[in-house]
Order: sequence, then structure tokens, then C-alpha cells
Amino acid sequence: MTSESTDLAAEKGPEPRRPGRQPDYRIVKIVAVVTGLLGVLLAVLTPLLPVNQTTAELNWPQGDGVSSVAAPLVSYVPIDMDVAVPCALAADLPASGGTLVSTLPAGGQDAEARALFIRATTDSLTVSDRNVVILTTDRAAAQANPDCAVVVHADGSGVRARIEGVTGGLTTFTTDDPDMRPQIVGIYTDLPESASRDGLRFHATIDTRYVSTPSALKLATIVIGILMTIASLVALGFLDHRDGRSHKRFLPARWWTVRPLDVVVFGVLAVWWLMGSNTSDDGYNFTVGRITGAAGYADNYFRYFGVPQDPFGWHYQVIAAMTDVSLSAPWMRLPAFALGLLGWWLISREVIPRLGRAVRNSTPAMWSGAFVFLAIWLPYNNGLRPEPAEAIGALLTWCCVERAIATRRLLPYAVAVVTAAFTLALAPGGLMAVAALLAGIRPVVKTIVTRRKRDGLAPMLAPILAAGTAVLFEIFADQPLMALVAGNKVATDVGPTLEWWSEPVRYYYL
Repeated sequence: MTSESTDLAAEKGPEPRRPGRQPDYRIVKIVAVVTGLLGVLLAVLTPLLPVNQTTAELNWPQGDGVSSVAAPLVSYVPIDMDVAVPCALAADLPASGGTLVSTLPAGGQDAEARALFIRATTDSLTVSDRNVVILTTDRAAAQANPDCAVVVHADGSGVRARIEGVTGGLTTFTTDDPDMRPQIVGIYTDLPESASRDGLRFHATIDTRYVSTPSALKLATIVIGILMTIASLVALGFLDHRDGRSHKRFLPARWWTVRPLDVVVFGVLAVWWLMGSNTSDDGYNFTVGRITGAAGYADNYFRYFGVPQDPFGWHYQVIAAMTDVSLSAPWMRLPAFALGLLGWWLISREVIPRLGRAVRNSTPAMWSGAFVFLAIWLPYNNGLRPEPAEAIGALLTWCCVERAIATRRLLPYAVAVVTAAFTLALAPGGLMAVAALLAGIRPVVKTIVTRRKRDGLAPMLAPILAAGTAVLFEIFADQPLMALVAGNKVATDVGPTLEWWSEPVRYYYL
């Protein structure tokens, strides 16, 4: 932090407070401690509180006839699956054969390698699971035998299958490999809709371990915890005002004045918003966000077997909400455009003036700063990745820390802690916001030590701790702790994963 951090109003020294009724600071300190500690306690308890978990099952045939049903599972494979298909139904297929039951359409990508297929060919009845023929028998004999049936059971202990009522061919199969469970995106058949439903059955228990909603207790805890955190920050603000200075401007003078340079920056950002290129990860982020509502959580759709994205990735919820309005590119990229405007506004109104009078009043310095900002922002931050929000979150954190140092007050630092916590919850790159907190910790600690006798440690520290843990209300709003632990274990075991210091590799591939 620079020596120029001192706010102009602070340089003028304390201003006398206007006469009036003064608050009872003993009560204020009690409120700060009690509400702050309650905010911390409730935030820590939130991940441990119960949730309402949804249990779903898939049953087929549905309705009055036999027809294909699309039912893609977010978790790819079911917890368990039971299939029973009478062999006599093969007689309803053409002589050339067809599909009795499958869990992927026959023409799907890598369907044979992923799905279960029960088929009839010209001369045989076969069952294949993940590209392995597990059962086969003569078609004519099987479809003529009313007691013949194909039975398949799959669960976490493996797959067991058999053809009942016949003796010839490969009629039994057993494996203890749970990864042999077929992927399900629906139930597909070539049988006519008028085919008999007698004995035909498909049942699957869907893996919905990550689909949950907050219980009444958890929801009440979150609401009360947020209110307690806000109350503690208000109390901290009252304690800040004990320094005897009058109310300070929240925004610097001429904050809203639009200058020619601002018009240039806004124009370039607007053109790039409409005409600029996307990032290579936009398709990934868009798909995850778009299916979040239907899936019930922000799942990693492309890898890691659909585990939650948490604790990182609350921006997917924003993308999900936006897809409910429109799917157009300008609409989806609107947050990045708005963040770009905010970023330049903060740099030109907060950051550059902190660099000293010479820089603040230098036209070349301002224009150079604008073009450097655009040179970095345009190629990386025009898409759906979280980097724009990370950058602005880190910038806001820095500005709040500077404000805390300049005014020698703690409420701005507590706001910086909230901002840094939510920035970190976006993605690991949000650590740069935490770095801004640490960079300003020394003068903030000095302020706390100076005010210790007047305000006490607990009334100052409790609201800051509550601010830092408030992000837990968002992360665990509708899921328990173990869902996050299980999801992270899967991601770590499956890989690939990058260490935090390998973050530049992502930009290399972008």
C-alpha cells in the first residue's frame, strides 16, 4: 500500500461531531460481539444441517403403449437397474432383427461402448453391455418359448444377467465390476407401440445424491445468519464513527463525471461485446449453466461423473438464471461487458488517483492506463469464464482495503473480506483477492491495536470473522458438506487437476 493512500478528508484531521444524541457504545459493542459470533456460528453450522434430498426412479413402459423415452441421467449411470424382457417380443420385430431395449439410441456416439443393448438379429437374441456380448441364444427357439425372458440386474456390486427358460448358448453372466453398469440417456426400442407389455419391465434408481433443497431448519439458519452478519457490520460501522470525524463521502468527488477517455473505453468495450471473439471454454460454461436448473445443481457435465462444481463456481448459477431469459450471445456476454465498464470505472476513479498527484493529473498516464486495461481485458474477458468477475472482485477488494487504510476504519476492511471470500468462491484464481487482503493487513492490525482500549478486540474482530464466513451461506445453501467432499474426491481421483501455481497453463491454452 502506498503512502498516497491517505484520504484527503483524513488529511484535514478530525472534524468536530455535530451535537446530538450519542449512541450507547456499550450496547453497540455487545451487539457487534453477539451478532458477529452468531453469524460465524451459523455459517459454520450451515454445511452440517440437514437437507431435503430428492429420490427419483425411472420406470418403463410408460403410458398405454410401448415407445421410446428420453431420460438422460446427469450422473450417467443409475444406482441400480432391473430389466426384464420376454423373448417372445422378438417376434414383433422384422425378420432382419432390431432393438428390443437399449439405454442409448443405436445411432448415438459410442453407443455400443456405453450402453446396454438387448437385440434380435436374423438368427440370434443377444445382450451386450459396454461393447461386451454378455448373453446370446437362438432367436427362433427363444421367441417361440413363452417362458423365455432376458433378465438383467446392475448395481454398485456389479452386473448379473441371464436368459431364463432356454439352455443353448451363453445364458448367464456375472461380473463384480460396478463400472459395467450401462449409461442411461433414455429407453429406446424398435418394438411397435402395440406390443404386449406383459412381463416387460425396466426400473432404475437414479443417483440423485447431489440433488437437494434446504430444510426449514437450514433455511432459517441461513436467513438468521445473514441478518446477524449484516447487524454486526452495522455495529462495526457505529464503532468506526467513534473517531470523532464527520461522515465521510462513500464515493470521491466527480465520481459520476463522464470524460472523453471514458467514452473511448466504453465504445471499445461495446464493440467488442457485440463483435469480439469468445473464449474456448464458453461452450463448457454455457452447457453447465444451462442444465443447472434441470439437474438441480451445478454439475460438471463433461467430466468427473457429474459431481458438483462447489465450492467454486457460483457464477454457473448466474448463467443458469440468464439462460431462462435468452440464449443470445450478446445477452450471455452482458455480465462480462458490465464488469468491464465497472473495472475501468474503478481503475480511473479509485486506483489511478491513489498513485499520486502527478499520475492523477497526467493525461498520458490516464490514456496509457486505458489502453493497457483494454489490451488485457479484450482477449481474456469477453466470454462466460469467471475471470472477469475474479478481476473485478480483486479490484474491489483492493479498493476497500485502501479505503480502510485511508480512513483508519474497519468497516471497509470487513467489506473487503466479504468481497474476497465471494471472489475466491468463483474459482481458485480468486486467491488474488485474498492477496489484496494480506497486503493491507499490517496497517489494519495497527488500527485494531490503536483502538483496542476504546472498543475492545472482540467487538472489532467478530464482525470481520462473520464477514469472512458469510460465503458459506452461499456455498452450502442447498447441499450438505459431504456432497462437496465426495465431489472433490471424485475430481481429485479422476483428474486431470492442476496445482494452484499452474494457473498460467490455463491461459496458455485459452
